[in-house]
Amino acid sequence: MLRHTWGLPVSTREAIVTAAGEGYAGIEGPAPTEDFDAISAALAEHDLQWICLMGTQGATVVDHVNSFREKTTAAAKLGARAIVSHSRADSFDAHEAISFFREVQAIERDLPVQVAHETPTPPTRTILEKFALLKRCCDFSNELDAHERWWDKIWHAQSSAGRGTLTMTPEFGPPMYLHTIPHENAPVADLALVVRWMASRLRQRYQPT
Repeated sequence: MLRHTWGLPVSTREAIVTAAGEGYAGIEGPAPTEDFDAISAALAEHDLQWICLMGTQGATVVDHVNSFREKTTAAAKLGARAIVSHSRADSFDAHEAISFFREVQAIERDLPVQVAHETPTPPTRTILEKFALLKRCCDFSNELDAHERWWDKIWHAQSSAGRGTLTMTPEFGPPMYLHTIPHENAPVADLALVVRWMASRLRQRYQPT
């Protein structure tokens, strides 16, 4: 179980201390802008892992491919346990998306860490049919019951395949992802408590047997 760090009004080091205190195995977030040596030491001190959250940028397929190469290479050098990539532009058509993933899969083969892609919905089916071995970050944001049934299937499939580790990150964003009171812009809930509640629910549902 990992604690997400993006959108939190605290430093990465503070997030690490909080994650350790709440029983998480690591954090998931962008590469820290602070002194990474200090962050790496803090992770080691609390025996936590780091999964890098990144996104590709640019105006063209070539731009996004180059962005992917630069960011994944940097994350691997910084010691990321794995990488979650928000890959390609929402505006890419099927042809552009296929060109992008053909290039990045070649890049992935030379990386020492695994990359899971969180892709915009269209044209995901086309991508999955074209690239059967593409690893995806399963970001399900539907109603809770459907979300958990889908995770049950993934959990059992991965277990049956003999996979030793499966990570999940209960992630809820800050305002404006988190609803706010009209005219006041005050959050309707405490974000930290929401994440903590979900983490507890997931631990109970998927605790090792």
